[in-house]
Amino acid sequence: MSHDNLTRKQILAGLVMLPALAATLSSAASAAPSKESVKFQDTPKDGKQCSQCGWYGGNNEKGNCRYLKVEVPAKAWCEAYYKK
Repeated sequence: MSHDNLTRKQILAGLVMLPALAATLSSAASAAPSKESVKFQDTPKDGKQCSQCGWYGGNNEKGNCRYLKVEVPAKAWCEAYYKK
């Protein structure tokens, strides 16, 4: 048997590692951007605020930002803003 061929043990070891690798890649891909990276601020900008944004889900006080994946004040703003 040649040393170039994979052994059954090596193949099985690789298969055991696949779920861990997939979980790592999946969590990295779904990670939310930081507030700093989108220049988040707690006040409106140029009349635009989170409560008017398509990413926002909440009431007039606070809600969830589906982009940042955190709770934000309704009157905050960031560069990810887009009008509903």
